[in-house]
Amino acid sequence: MEGNAKFSDVIEITPRQSNLFVAVSPNPFKDAFTITVQSAARENAVVILSDLGGRQLLKKNEQLLSGLNVVQIKENGNLPTGSYLLTIITSQKTQTIKVAKSN
Repeated sequence: MEGNAKFSDVIEITPRQSNLFVAVSPNPFKDAFTITVQSAARENAVVILSDLGGRQLLKKNEQLLSGLNVVQIKENGNLPTGSYLLTIITSQKTQTIKVAKSN
């Protein structure tokens, strides 16, 4: 080598953020469950619990803060055992998670 080294252009790589911004536990649940929502900013969220036929069983408005938020759902003690759809709607995203009620 005679000091004629060349370097390639620098390329910035930005990892994609995960589509999963919501977690539910426990799942399956008995009478209550906790929703953990990661939010980039302060915003409103709508939490909807529906049966598999699309009928809304619960609708709850929540104020999210920037960062990790925890939402308790306790109004479901009268639901029959089975599968349900939990939808979280924010100004940035909508995410639906299948949850199950057990005995």
